[in-house]
Amino acid sequence: MAFLLVALLIISGITFVVYSETIQYHLSLNNRAATVALSTPYAYLMQQATSHALNTAQANIDVTATAQANATVGVDNPTATASALTDLYMQATRGNPVFDDALTDNTGAGYWDQGNSNPNTGCAFKDGYYVVSEAGQGKFQPCIAQATSFSDFAYQVHFTITRGNQGQAGLIFRADNNISYYFFHVDTNGFYGLDLYETSDHVSNLLRGVSSVISIGLGQSNQIAVIANSNTIYLYANEHYLASVTNSKLSAGKIGLGVVNKSTPVEVQFDTAQVWQLASSDMQATPTVGEATVTPSPIP
Repeated sequence: MAFLLVALLIISGITFVVYSETIQYHLSLNNRAATVALSTPYAYLMQQATSHALNTAQANIDVTATAQANATVGVDNPTATASALTDLYMQATRGNPVFDDALTDNTGAGYWDQGNSNPNTGCAFKDGYYVVSEAGQGKFQPCIAQATSFSDFAYQVHFTITRGNQGQAGLIFRADNNISYYFFHVDTNGFYGLDLYETSDHVSNLLRGVSSVISIGLGQSNQIAVIANSNTIYLYANEHYLASVTNSKLSAGKIGLGVVNKSTPVEVQFDTAQVWQLASSDMQATPTVGEATVTPSPIP
């Protein structure tokens, strides 16, 4: 009997040790997974709170990085494809735009958002520019042209990031009631990206990259443009083709502008927002989007 009791105690001890080791192992795996996740290029987005117009905070952003699955270009002849897509931009932006706003004040047809919810945060016309600013670290400030609505179009703007280390600035388009929209942005280091804001707590990255055609640093002027044709979106900087992606979530909506504070308060001066409606002749020379993926460049 004593022998049986000792045996049971030994077996129980071994079971407890195995159970404890298993728990510690899974805890270790979880800790390592968390560490790896926080070291990825997109980790800052997972911690990022965003804001609607007037800086209403949005928490719990769920980022789905789908660049390699969704970003596609024709690759039979990459040089010819890029050239043809640059020609597409020239064709789409020729002639008179249907929307042409110097952004010096709010007397144009856009009826842009105006107001400041916090110091150094908001949308305002100042010194002959439309100035968008965000003081909250990791936050996004959108400013919508409330009287606009476009489906298939070319949309471009000039801007200068005057303040904000690693600050991002860009175009909002196909905005649906200021909740869902696409955001094409570039930053002071020459990186670009396209994000889809589906709801206040769900943001997907559709495309990322880096380009030497983007002027880097504070105080540098850039012109960015997007061509949205049905489900295909083409991105441009300073009249050069960057990349394209296919996404069918949003088909029409308002245009806007936005900035992201990645590390320090950001302020951006926007001017000359223009939109051209696409004609069928503009798209005839468009290369077929192929199956190959564009590998996003790493984000520091």
